[in-house]
Amino acid sequence: MNGVAFVTGASRGIGAATAVALAEAGFDLAISARTVDEGDARDHSPTQHQTDIRPLPGSLEATAARIKRLGRRVLVVPADLSDRASLKSAVATVLAKWGQVDVLVNAGQYIGPGETDLVADTALELLDAQLEANLMAPMTLIKSVLPQMLTRNGGTIITVSSDAAYRDPDAPAGAGGW
Repeated sequence: MNGVAFVTGASRGIGAATAVALAEAGFDLAISARTVDEGDARDHSPTQHQTDIRPLPGSLEATAARIKRLGRRVLVVPADLSDRASLKSAVATVLAKWGQVDVLVNAGQYIGPGETDLVADTALELLDAQLEANLMAPMTLIKSVLPQMLTRNGGTIITVSSDAAYRDPDAPAGAGGW
């Protein structure tokens, strides 16, 4: 065994792919996201001017099944990036069950209203939600796993980001771009 990895955003996309790749590399996985079961729905519209609650594909249960098929242990620890208590609880659960986190991958991100709206038009509450999920959640998780990493004198922390700063958006802000 290579150790224990904790991956956020593991219900779909880069988070799910990362969790599966770490399992293939021999890690046991603690996986986290809001979407536990296929078909869970919440507002994921990128603009505050409409609502889109159609379920997105993917779930923690689907990712867990893929990891189990690889013969690795998996622990599903649902958490919401906008809820610091749920993040701290998820890490505490992993540490209580497996005693350590060797790799933390912050792959989760804010998904919801206000992502593509003009800053001048975006409600402050939505900007707060984005900062909480994209900045404070990774910091909360880092601060939660770091003490045991320092005690063991080892560990890896990876935060997945975007190349958006290096390229032009496909559309203007407020019209689908960022």
